[in-house]
Amino acid sequence: TGTDNYSTTSRWFTPFTIAGGNPIADKVGGLTASGDYVVLNEKGSMTFTDIDHDEAYTAGTDILAGVNNESGAFNNVSNWTNFNGTMTFDYNPLVLRLSGAYSAGTSSGAGLPIKNMFNTRRHESASSNYLINLKSTYFLNTSTYIRSNVKLVGRKSESYDKKFEEKGKFKTGHTSQLKDWLAWGDHDKVAEVDTNWARHFGTPGEAYTEAFQYVEPYQYNINGFRFARDGARRGGYSKGEDGYIGMDVEFVSQMGEHEVK
Repeated sequence: TGTDNYSTTSRWFTPFTIAGGNPIADKVGGLTASGDYVVLNEKGSMTFTDIDHDEAYTAGTDILAGVNNESGAFNNVSNWTNFNGTMTFDYNPLVLRLSGAYSAGTSSGAGLPIKNMFNTRRHESASSNYLINLKSTYFLNTSTYIRSNVKLVGRKSESYDKKFEEKGKFKTGHTSQLKDWLAWGDHDKVAEVDTNWARHFGTPGEAYTEAFQYVEPYQYNINGFRFARDGARRGGYSKGEDGYIGMDVEFVSQMGEHEVK
């Protein structure tokens, strides 16, 4: 099964326009203008650096930081595979029943949707679960049998930067190392997967220097409301794995109105 929620239609948000669709100045710390301007409306969003200081986007002069034709708020995707089944084998007086269930998939989303409406960067979570059970029943006679159960249960999960995985810069499977995770906050490594994200490193409105290599995008401050810049990380690395093996045996005999187990 797979879903691509909100990418083309709005299920939870109504169309909106802020400031009549006119550019709104971004400020650093709520006081100093950063030189960046933001446009918010139902058609998406746009951010640009106002080089000529005319408070409007001028093609060929101003630096276009990013355009989202579809708001990042609606970009939530999940893909899952689910299976369950049972097989029974009758070898009278022995009966075997094999049951299994399996679920695996990935999901990613905007999290706080409005806050992340400018941010196209996504963190993906992958997980898998399985259950296998073998039940065997052996009839000694019409009123007595021996039954046993052997079960296996396993769970595995992992979360990572989605674009790095898609571009082949990160390998899933619980084999990654610290250097792989640190790359998500490195300007040069980020530029290899998305140049637009890399442009937001450093102090808004200032030219990028090597001192900003690990200074990730600050949040936009629009009249006191905070929005994530495009390329801001959505999370760190995590993984988990556990499982167990279980077994039980029972002897059951029916004696008239009584049962002995």
